[in-house]
Amino acid sequence: MRRDQHSDRRRVRQYVSAVLETAEEGDDWEDWEEELIALYRVATDAAVRAVVTRPGASADEQQSDFDVISEGIVGDRGRSVGHVLIQDGTFDLASALRAQFVRRSETEGPIDRVTVRSAVTMSGADLDGLREQMQTQGRRMIFHEELDPTIKGGFVLRHGDWRRDFSVEARLDALKQALR
Repeated sequence: MRRDQHSDRRRVRQYVSAVLETAEEGDDWEDWEEELIALYRVATDAAVRAVVTRPGASADEQQSDFDVISEGIVGDRGRSVGHVLIQDGTFDLASALRAQFVRRSETEGPIDRVTVRSAVTMSGADLDGLREQMQTQGRRMIFHEELDPTIKGGFVLRHGDWRRDFSVEARLDALKQALR
């Protein structure tokens, strides 16, 4: 069967709807997030894709190869999703599936993702303090840290379209503007 972009988008919507429903029922959004990230990392590796989707192999053989390769990396849920993708011949849609889950878990689910960029890894206590200050009732905060050596001190927060710069450089720039 020949695939096209329209059918791929429809399939991804269906897969993500099922995952969202399961995450809602189990109230385990963060676990699903981790599983789909792990699946994404394995499925987007060119060497893994070459083995798992090799021509002439049956779906059972491909699933078995996927299980061996992903052992210890992808959990049971992620492997189940991987099995469905392999069975449907859509293993290459893992990236789109993860991206749509991220978008829809924010709009249809209770997830807020915050990116924290800093020069050094922030302590758990610092992240907990940020989470406590930013927490909105009925929403869950998932923090992603990015190390950025260009930041000399402090940090930069991004939450959707909202961005706040708490870096030393931004504070010095504000001081310069105030002194002009």
